[in-house]
Amino acid sequence: IPGSAVCGFHMEDIEHVFDGAFKEQRSTDSGWTPVPDERVPTPRPGVCARHGGAQSYKSSNDIPDESLSFIKSHPLMDAAAAPVAERPWLVRSVG
Repeated sequence: IPGSAVCGFHMEDIEHVFDGAFKEQRSTDSGWTPVPDERVPTPRPGVCARHGGAQSYKSSNDIPDESLSFIKSHPLMDAAAAPVAERPWLVRSVG
């Protein structure tokens, strides 16, 4: 369908989804399943580079390749964030 839509989300709902499980598909014939927490690398993909703490990275360039490779092969999250209005705020069709 040619067009576009704009939805609004609460930031805390998005953060909750990103704190949850990633999804994976082990083969093209299998369904999508949650990735067990013990298989998610440290630092957890999706976190920002920060100074201090147990894991300190001056920039995203310092994040280990293992985390970057993981997110490339696991781009989906297990949960979804629902839009605020439970429908698009704006829909525009072309044509």
